[in-house]
Amino acid sequence: DRVSDLSNFSNGFSEKEFLILVDSMSSESLSIEDYSWRWYRSDIIGRTMAFFPEHLEGVLSACTDPYFARSLMRSGAIRLDQIKHMRNSPSKQVRKIVAEICSLETLTDMVNDKAVQVRKTVFARLGPVGYIDMMLKDRSADIRYMALEFAPKGYDKLSEMTGEISSKVFRILIEKIKREDLPLLLSNRNLKNKYISDAF
Repeated sequence: DRVSDLSNFSNGFSEKEFLILVDSMSSESLSIEDYSWRWYRSDIIGRTMAFFPEHLEGVLSACTDPYFARSLMRSGAIRLDQIKHMRNSPSKQVRKIVAEICSLETLTDMVNDKAVQVRKTVFARLGPVGYIDMMLKDRSADIRYMALEFAPKGYDKLSEMTGEISSKVFRILIEKIKREDLPLLLSNRNLKNKYISDAF
């Protein structure tokens, strides 16, 4: 029958060949933006993947199309715990999707993701409890701001932020840093801003 034929065909199907198949059907490769095509493509690949379970991790890790990633997750072709394989995707959009729905265990593996938008999603889900020190040191001002909003006044780690360059982060910093450490902020360039200097 057809199922047996397809299953037998998979025996000589390498992961590289399967990845080529997935890539050849991508909307980017074909310059096709039609949503019906995207849906059929996701459906076809989702069904086909059931016959090539040994290639699943490679396909998910190489996924670069956010639409395909969401479609695949919703198709039922993969288990929820298999979504973690997409955390290694070259696409930050795909990794962000993973960060939105993955397990907490997978989420903690993504705290050092190189993309700011991914880390923002990660920390928004994890919260500052247990991660505030890491958030305060993050290279993204938005993430440092997220942490400072919940940092208690006089928190020790705030004294290490005297060189803060973001004005919006610095504005909260001067309100929460230890009073005895305020003089350490006098050389900060943000004090040239009249709005901030008036609040100092």
